[in-house]
Amino acid sequence: MGFLGQSPAFTAGMAGRVGFEYARCFWPVREVVTPRSAHSTRLVCRDRVCVRFEIMVSSPPSRFEVLQQEQILSYPVATMHYFGPRIVLLLVLGLGACQATPLSEARWHPSATGTTSSLRGLHAVDANTVWASGSRGTVLRSTDAGQTFELHVVSGAEGNEMRDIHGFDADTAFVIGCQPARVYRTTDGGRTFEIVLDANNGKAFFDGLSFFDRARGVVFGDPVGDRFMVYTTVDGGSSWQRVKEDRLPLALPGEGGFAASGTCLTVGSNGEAWIGTGIAGARVMRSKDDGRSWGVAATPMSHGEAAGVFSLAFRNGSTGVAVGGDYRASKESRRHAVVTSDGGRRWFLASVPPRKFRSCAVYVPGRASTLVAVGPSGTDYSTDDGNTWQALSDVGFHVVSFAPDGTGFAAGSRGRVARLVFTR
Repeated sequence: MGFLGQSPAFTAGMAGRVGFEYARCFWPVREVVTPRSAHSTRLVCRDRVCVRFEIMVSSPPSRFEVLQQEQILSYPVATMHYFGPRIVLLLVLGLGACQATPLSEARWHPSATGTTSSLRGLHAVDANTVWASGSRGTVLRSTDAGQTFELHVVSGAEGNEMRDIHGFDADTAFVIGCQPARVYRTTDGGRTFEIVLDANNGKAFFDGLSFFDRARGVVFGDPVGDRFMVYTTVDGGSSWQRVKEDRLPLALPGEGGFAASGTCLTVGSNGEAWIGTGIAGARVMRSKDDGRSWGVAATPMSHGEAAGVFSLAFRNGSTGVAVGGDYRASKESRRHAVVTSDGGRRWFLASVPPRKFRSCAVYVPGRASTLVAVGPSGTDYSTDDGNTWQALSDVGFHVVSFAPDGTGFAAGSRGRVARLVFTR
């Protein structure tokens, strides 16, 4: 039995020509067993409805190419196995083919973490592996889907705020300390950490960290002088290079980032990266070359001493959302969510924003155009790329993260971590 890794796209072509297109490879299918036949099985797979297909092929594929994740998620294929001439597919039917359990029926189920640290960094690497980070040098790791967490403290950073974390797997993760501004790496599941970037000069403050893949990454920090601090890596985080000042826009007087969830910096699949700012202006910086050079655009989001862009999420290189606002405001101005359809060149206010300030918004894999946003006062969701939002829960968090299979986690104050569970 061979497992074909990532999912292919199901295609139906000219008169009776049915096949599976795997990137640029097309291979013929001789017979398709439909869901109505005795050879298909309907089952519940997490919050989705799954159907098992058996397909007869005249020949196996000659080679495979991995599709980008954003392409995979627009198709319903989940897994595929090849048994000689017979292929078995497990199809996850999307909203267009079958009604998935709506997010309105999801609830947060808390997990014990053994810490009271405020958690603002979170990365669900997969359905089982979850990393979190926070105050007092705290790093958490779960390898059992959030049922239990191991508590670690970065040696020498007990007084630092670990505001963002990115895991590659259950062993390897990177975490940033805000001030002193440093990047730490663990390769043994959090037992030990090494400093791979030390930008401490008494003024530097790191806000966010993200990786395009296991080789390329970006770190972002507040301005020192009149330019933001941006570092990039191309060797998996072993070494970092600071982006030259002439490749960065001038910072506005008093402008800065918000290290509230680590998502004021986000990256795409084709070298795109975006950074959100606040205080003197609510702006979004954009790179199209792995973070080596940057432009900037203004947004209509509210800004001020405690206001601006706190979080960015992009579904592809064009469609994106920013949330934030004023985290100290008792009543929102309704200018705390904006959307773009041109990659961040122009931004427009959401028609119906989240109920209040939100510190983090992310797309939900497997649910087209769907986002979840969290903040101290609750959780909201959108099913139209952030144009309109609905209440999900009054339970508040600082940060939310979804694994590639759609398993969701959130983290917040006093060491709280929760998993998103569907009630039916």
